[in-house]
Amino acid sequence: MGNKNSRRTNCGFFDEEDIDHPLFKELHLVIIGCHGSGKNDIVNAIFRNNVFTFSTSFKKHVEKKRTVFGTKVTLVRAPGWSGELNLHPKQRELRQEIKDAVSSFEKGPHAIILAIKVNSTLSETTQATLEKLLTTRFWDHTIIIFTGDPEKANNKDKKNIKFLIKALNKRCCVLQKPTSFENSKKLLEDIALMIAGKKNVPLHFSVDESEKYDESHEKTTLLKRLRRKIQNLKRLDTNSLTKRTESTNNLARLQKILRIHEGLETDSAQPDQSTCEEGNTEWEDSTMEAIAEVHHTKSSVLLSCTEMTSYNNPAQYAIELNGHFQCDSHGSTFNEVDLYDWYDCLVNILDDLTVEQFNKMKNKVCNMKDDRILRGHVENQNTDKLASVMIHYWGEENCIIYTRDILKDIPRNDRKIIDLIMPFLQKINQSW
Repeated sequence: MGNKNSRRTNCGFFDEEDIDHPLFKELHLVIIGCHGSGKNDIVNAIFRNNVFTFSTSFKKHVEKKRTVFGTKVTLVRAPGWSGELNLHPKQRELRQEIKDAVSSFEKGPHAIILAIKVNSTLSETTQATLEKLLTTRFWDHTIIIFTGDPEKANNKDKKNIKFLIKALNKRCCVLQKPTSFENSKKLLEDIALMIAGKKNVPLHFSVDESEKYDESHEKTTLLKRLRRKIQNLKRLDTNSLTKRTESTNNLARLQKILRIHEGLETDSAQPDQSTCEEGNTEWEDSTMEAIAEVHHTKSSVLLSCTEMTSYNNPAQYAIELNGHFQCDSHGSTFNEVDLYDWYDCLVNILDDLTVEQFNKMKNKVCNMKDDRILRGHVENQNTDKLASVMIHYWGEENCIIYTRDILKDIPRNDRKIIDLIMPFLQKINQSW
């Protein structure tokens, strides 16, 4: 009995009291990728069953349904492409199948899973074709799952996928082999968390932007489940420092996601707002106590980490693959300003630019040496949208640093701009 309980407590992201209460009752997913990218392996890992074998090949998209770990998962597998996906007439049927796979759900899928082998990449031609086919908005709903052995990735491949990882705001993880019960559960939990953590976009992706669906009920359910999980994490045994540190990391992740959705909910007159405010205060107090308890340990550096991985050694893999699982120790510094306020500050900065300066800003955003944003995501954006894009692609801390550097180049070195950005620079231990 002791071994069984131990296995259940450590097998996944959440404690055993919450095993039957996942974030989503249902998940609608579409998986795409080239031939040999590992799509079958990912589907089999999610479903905990050999739904597809190595020899399975389809020219049409295929839908499979199964309830796994308390979530009813509907997954549509699109046929793969050979070489590059392009606009050649020979690939017309394949492109239509991919589009039909994404459009097969009434509201659209919660996420598109893009399977990529770690020793390969996604060419610019393929990226452009996917954007033409599904619109650039599909990147907001895409999750990369890497398959294969990370040790076999060469430097060129690592460099090629670096931009993709940043473009997806680090929504990616590695399929861990062998796909045991624990690894499969962790994979599905990571997918659910990455879907819940999407910023400023609907839960579902629709190719037709004119189609608007009411997601209020689903988001209300998601909020309730987030709060339940936070409460369950707070009730974990605090005698073990390691367990307490782990639960605090998880608590921080969930609270960040909760704040995203509560911020959206306030705009539409949330019915139980007083209850939320009372609960938020309690959760914040609990988090601060937990941080204070473990802050003297080396592991406290991880408290601000919000990325998710199914890889056993995330620190090592971070060094090898873009560093996207690394956490900045500055994130555990608590100053007066909150990084969640950076969006409003950035909008104010952009609003204060002249038309010429604003155009210069957009041009420099598209021509960053290492972290450029695709021009199609920047052009024709107003200040609000551009601020969202910059934060989405770079994250708050890098966005603050890059904004400072661009403002210097424009140049906007006046006191008004400096006063706006300085509190956030100080927050991340940077100067003007």
